[in-house]
Amino acid sequence: MSVRKRLPTSNEQDDRNKEILKKVEVNLFIMSNIYALLYIPCLGLSVIDILAFLGQLNATTYQPNERATFVLVNLAAIYPFCEAITCFFLNKDLKGLMQDFWRKSVGNISVSTK
Repeated sequence: MSVRKRLPTSNEQDDRNKEILKKVEVNLFIMSNIYALLYIPCLGLSVIDILAFLGQLNATTYQPNERATFVLVNLAAIYPFCEAITCFFLNKDLKGLMQDFWRKSVGNISVSTK
């Protein structure tokens, strides 16, 4: 059941709500990407620094492989970016825009938007 059927709102209010939702979705996409970019150095430096500090305290003799640590840190940091991309491309408005663009540039296609 849609919100329109549950709450009596005007068409103008519905349009305003849709515009607000679009702005929120775009801001969420931008903030998720910024978070992903900031997450890489924070996580990488903290893991490497903690292991180096433990080595200086002689609490552990483990010497991390820098390349493996780099790969794992980057994989952990890619998650917010992938989440942002997924949310962005699952947006119905964006799917409609992409379908219109595809039809204009390539030809007629049949894609379900449900």
